[in-house]
Amino acid sequence: MGNQTAIKERNLEEPGRYLDCDGLMFDLTGLGKGSCLSRIQITGHS
Repeated sequence: MGNQTAIKERNLEEPGRYLDCDGLMFDLTGLGKGSCLSRIQITGHS
C-alpha cells in the first residue's frame, strides 16, 4: 500500500512530481492544481 494521502497532497506547495512506492504519481502544476497518474506494469512492460 502506498504512503501518499490526500492530506499530504493538499499540503504540497512546490510544483513537481511526487511519487509513492506503488506506482502512483501526483503531478502538481501550481497551487491547487494537479493530477494523479498511476503506472501499471503488465508482463514486465510498463
